[in-house]
Amino acid sequence: MRKDYHGVERSEEFLSLALFLETQLVDYGGEVATKHMNSEDMEIAKAMQEEGLITFGRLPADYVFGEERHLHMATYRVEFSEKMWEIAHNERRERAARSVPKSKQRTGEVE
Repeated sequence: MRKDYHGVERSEEFLSLALFLETQLVDYGGEVATKHMNSEDMEIAKAMQEEGLITFGRLPADYVFGEERHLHMATYRVEFSEKMWEIAHNERRERAARSVPKSKQRTGEVE
């Protein structure tokens, strides 16, 4: 468990799902391919919605199976509250900081 941007304890699974859903918003206009989610992810998404962090629901069947269907094969749609955008943004920055070895971090100097 780690604290999110607002100081609330969150599981690694919650924070990972926040980043996955953020990617779906940025790259796919909020359309979510739930084939990449397991039952635990769906439960976390439901809890996120109950907390008011996201709006998460099924896309209409005529859209999912219509002519506009593409390889992403989305079945759900997500929207973020401002608070969720803050949580995801902060987690993305923290993850980036953890992934760069200390030996390769820049000091702020321009080469």
